[in-house]
Amino acid sequence: MHKILIIAILLSPVYTMADDTDAVQQTQDLLRNTPKAQQVLRQSPQGQQVNANITKVVGNGNQDEVYAAAAAMFPDLYKMANGDPEKMQQILTLALQNPEAFANGLSESNKQLIHNIAAKSPANNSANGSAK
Repeated sequence: MHKILIIAILLSPVYTMADDTDAVQQTQDLLRNTPKAQQVLRQSPQGQQVNANITKVVGNGNQDEVYAAAAAMFPDLYKMANGDPEKMQQILTLALQNPEAFANGLSESNKQLIHNIAAKSPANNSANGSAK
């Protein structure tokens, strides 16, 4: 769970673009469109690192699931930050230090989603010494 949570947090360049009344839907739509999200992220060095980290942790085959999970988690993050993009960035920065505390603010379905993706992660399987 820890590795996938960090990857979701690293999507903060996309998350913090949200700053209007349609922010949640627009951000979710962007994240659900993996090629478009990757295109946006490639526009900055931080975004390029996000793409590299996603591939490193989940491999090429599970990237869509990571972006979908980030889209699913966005409403939780938006609610935690009361829609404030700066507060979202602060929450994500703190989440890097304590992902479990961040996870406590997520809905049960999002916690399960992260767990399911982490179970399929090549990085997780290598750490556990088994394939799932």
